Amino acid sequence: MANYGYPRTTDTPIGELAFEAPAVLDLSELRRRWAPWLRLEESPTSPLRAQHAVLLRRLLGRSAPGQPHWFGMISVTSARTQVAAQSRLGRLAAQPAEAVAQAGDSPGWQALGAALGNWQELDVPTRTTVVALLAQLGFHRYVVQLVPRPSAADSESEQLSYEVARAAHQYNRMSSAPMQIFSWLAEQAGSPVLRLLSALQFVSNQVREHRNTEEAAKWLAVSAELVERLKGPDWLVHLGRSRFHRAAGLFHTLTRDSAQAAAVMTAGLLADDELALALPRTDTATGVDAFEAGLVVHYHRENRRLVLEALLKLDTLAGTSHAPKDAVGQLLALDPYDPDPNFTIGSYLERQGRVEEAAERYLDSAASGTVRGAHAACMAADCYEKLGNTDGATRARQLWRDLDPAAAVPPSVPLGS
Repeated sequence: MANYGYPRTTDTPIGELAFEAPAVLDLSELRRRWAPWLRLEESPTSPLRAQHAVLLRRLLGRSAPGQPHWFGMISVTSARTQVAAQSRLGRLAAQPAEAVAQAGDSPGWQALGAALGNWQELDVPTRTTVVALLAQLGFHRYVVQLVPRPSAADSESEQLSYEVARAAHQYNRMSSAPMQIFSWLAEQAGSPVLRLLSALQFVSNQVREHRNTEEAAKWLAVSAELVERLKGPDWLVHLGRSRFHRAAGLFHTLTRDSAQAAAVMTAGLLADDELALALPRTDTATGVDAFEAGLVVHYHRENRRLVLEALLKLDTLAGTSHAPKDAVGQLLALDPYDPDPNFTIGSYLERQGRVEEAAERYLDSAASGTVRGAHAACMAADCYEKLGNTDGATRARQLWRDLDPAAAVPPSVPLGS
């Protein structure tokens, strides 16, 4: 069940509600931002995590998928459904086959539909790309049904197993089944990076879902050993190290050791600096083409966004100043259209007493929808109330209602008037 963070009049999920014409929500802008999710089309104003879908779709159009892909972010199962409903395009929230039909002339959806229709003939790398794309679109249950028993018999199948386990974990975060796959991969996978990332899944799971410091510490120790044995291209080694430090920061946040959390997150930022220096360039001699080089640049943008966001969250929680001085500017430059980093920045600015700036960031978060966006609209209204800006508060609450008709908006505030 989604964590809304604000009062509602019903437990019915956003994606299942009836939406009327919006009072203030810019539907055209919302649809542009999430075009990669809604139509599998590129958009210059889309969040990084939405861009994953377009990049994976482009991989499907290549003669061979090539190297494994290493996207870090994967949205919760309901996120795209929420966006489709808020965009007043709820029909696009259907399962893949129906979504392909509903999307009509969208080449991206047609390509995905063709791959699913030809599933039995696909090689393992292509299947891995299809599974990763389905997961990025929130079709986690469909993935579990499509690949009910992932194999880990060879390096290609190991990557497929990893992607299936990630989707299964998003579908049911309390299930032990994906953890069993991650456990096997952490111990047996042929790829050192895949072993590390599988172990880090345990750290995240034990911290976020179970708050089990003992188990999280155990897997963090396993991850620390794996980090020391990382092999592969320099950029991939640095990416693995940065993700390890970010997971360690998550663990130390759970144990309320903010100083150590800041230290390891800063180490993660330094590893990301090394990643930036090691980014591959297009090179015909080594076979690195522009698309593959662009993928690695995307991994770096995503990774830096996540590390900076984690540092800002830590400073907001602990009232400290560990994030770089230009962290807000960097984060806005990296991922300005995702509701999550904008919400994080809003919370950070509000904690600093910069309430008017916080309200602006909350409003930009709300413009991108999802549950987070609806929560951001609620927070923007509160900020404007503190500032004595009644018109701003009213408009923010109208936006809140546009994003969630079940929001318990104070009745004294006129809606759509």
